[in-house]
Amino acid sequence: MSQAIFLTAARTVGRPGCAPLQVLARPVGGACNLRCSLCPEAGNRQDARMDEGTLEALVRGALQAQDERDVHFAWQGGEATLRGIDFFRQALALQRQHAGDRTVRNTLHTNGTLLDAEWAAFLAEGGFGVTLHIDGPPELQGAAQDAGSDLLRPGIEHLKARGIAFQVQTAVSARNAQHPLAVYRYLKSLGARQMQFVPLVQARTVPAGERRGARGIEPSRCSVGSVAYGRFLTTVFGEWVRRDVGSVFVHLFDSALHAWIHGHPSVCSFGETCEPKLAVEPDGSVYACERYLDEDHCLGRLSEQPFAELLAARQQRAFEAAKRDTLSAQCRRCDVLAACRGGCPRHRFLHAPGGGPAESYLCTGYRHFFRSVAPHIRAMATLLRQGRPASDVMRFAPR
Repeated sequence: MSQAIFLTAARTVGRPGCAPLQVLARPVGGACNLRCSLCPEAGNRQDARMDEGTLEALVRGALQAQDERDVHFAWQGGEATLRGIDFFRQALALQRQHAGDRTVRNTLHTNGTLLDAEWAAFLAEGGFGVTLHIDGPPELQGAAQDAGSDLLRPGIEHLKARGIAFQVQTAVSARNAQHPLAVYRYLKSLGARQMQFVPLVQARTVPAGERRGARGIEPSRCSVGSVAYGRFLTTVFGEWVRRDVGSVFVHLFDSALHAWIHGHPSVCSFGETCEPKLAVEPDGSVYACERYLDEDHCLGRLSEQPFAELLAARQQRAFEAAKRDTLSAQCRRCDVLAACRGGCPRHRFLHAPGGGPAESYLCTGYRHFFRSVAPHIRAMATLLRQGRPASDVMRFAPR
């Protein structure tokens, strides 16, 4: 989940204030109404439902954990809408009860296929942000073709009818990485103006006799290749910087600009340390991160410990710092370190030359992207410092 502040829409270079506490709640776990071929959880119809007691412990605990910070709840899945509107109405009521004078934000992550007029009205009245998970045009969706535009477009129309501006999160896989412009243009055709391009890296454990990666981990066939991901981003950036700066916002592009101006990126994967954003499962189990839903990263349960204790746990602090402390020697010497910071630790499973901490599977792609876009990022930073909009860079970009 991106916290990009969209510098590409700004005329000034202001430093953002204290970031909100982020809570990633999965009210139905991995349960979903679709069976997309690239998703390891889709089609999981297990009866995993967060009950009202767990919901209250979550909302109350998060809002009482750190009194000085605003709180951002991201409702995810699977498909979170399967929990029903009444559950989310109760969540809003609890937030109003415990928020005090702090701002509370809610974002619903959804495949969009279950959104109807009632959902759209509720989301608009509740001030929800909406993130749609769309991997591109129908022919680039999962092999089952069950997440295609025919199912998706009605939900989008309901959102538009209520004036809800949505952002899109696209999983870049081995399949759609080969068609960057088709993906980007399709998302624009749907009305998307905020986009996240997240690398799909599904790691698998390799039998001892076949191991080549650190810890015996290798990407699956559907995972995007490092070079392919770098080229995908660079190609999309090339079109964006010629046509869409200031009207379309891509979280990774804004993160690169943020890193250039402020010295640190605005995307979690590229931060020096991992951000404190705990993931909560239907049974109240709390994990260090949504990408680490395993026993080793379980901090406890809301029924047994207050949220504040879990957030401040020594295990959580160590997890956040490990991203910085386990950075490889190659990363520390890299010319794009300030923009990348070694990427997400979940992707660090390649053997480092000469031993030492593992390196990111996506390293080659990141280096290609950040080096390729540096001249344009530098130009946008200069424009912003001059009080001009970053979109002026389009006057100089080659057509």
